[in-house]
Amino acid sequence: MISAISLAVRHVIALYIFLCFLLLVYKAGKFKVAKFQYSRIVEYLQFSDTLEGDCGIERDRLLLAAHLNSALCHLKLGNDVAARESANRALELDGKNEKALFRRGMVCSVLRINVVMFRG
Repeated sequence: MISAISLAVRHVIALYIFLCFLLLVYKAGKFKVAKFQYSRIVEYLQFSDTLEGDCGIERDRLLLAAHLNSALCHLKLGNDVAARESANRALELDGKNEKALFRRGMVCSVLRINVVMFRG
């Protein structure tokens, strides 16, 4: 039991370190690479819902951060629909998260501009 808990803690710490690394990748302008890696983190964390206690809370925080950062990468790449989906998933985790609301608002404004230009 103790080894299982310490293994879960190690996974959470490793994911935090990986998120910090991906922030550097994003800042370097490598949006496709960052987007792909954020999606891998989301896939991994979605199926690790057996974490309990503090590890479960940290899992939710990591998942929220991955969705938010994924939405930003999608926006930078012009994938507006995928950005909206990522922002909506973040809002499912925390409906009052300001970053998620802001990202979804950014996507909606971009989509609205595209619709007006298309009709125009």
